[in-house]
Amino acid sequence: MITDIYIEADTWAEAVQDIEKFKATFNNKCRVSMKVSPPIEEPVGYAFNWLKNNKAQEETNMANKVGAIEYDVITDMTKLPQRIASAASAIENAGLAGASYKPIIYFGAQIVHGVKYWFFAEQTLITNPPQKRIVKMAVIEVQGKFEIVKDSIKVIHNIE
Repeated sequence: MITDIYIEADTWAEAVQDIEKFKATFNNKCRVSMKVSPPIEEPVGYAFNWLKNNKAQEETNMANKVGAIEYDVITDMTKLPQRIASAASAIENAGLAGASYKPIIYFGAQIVHGVKYWFFAEQTLITNPPQKRIVKMAVIEVQGKFEIVKDSIKVIHNIE
């Protein structure tokens, strides 16, 4: 049984806390809709909005390529299971030329030739002045090694 939950919150951080609480209460068997005031302004809010609006299309796209994404949204980057935490660490320590990345939401895994872990991350371009964007990106784990899938990095929102 799926339980429908409606959340009203003043900030995205507050909404995320409520979502985590309800997921635990209902053993992840809940469908959440929410209204946050002010409207989407924070990076987590942009990522949630993108996921809400694009999840069905993403599932179709991924299923047609290799394997479907198993969605499991985790917003607290300090409470990730070990393998997912290792993937998040690969993002933070990527050392990709021209940008730095900070994971903000883990949203699922995809079984391919290894496991792809999907995240939303805050990308900071090394420009003057620095530019920030929210990106969707994957990290692949093959034989215990984690590496960013460079062609998976897609901008979903420009912050500044």
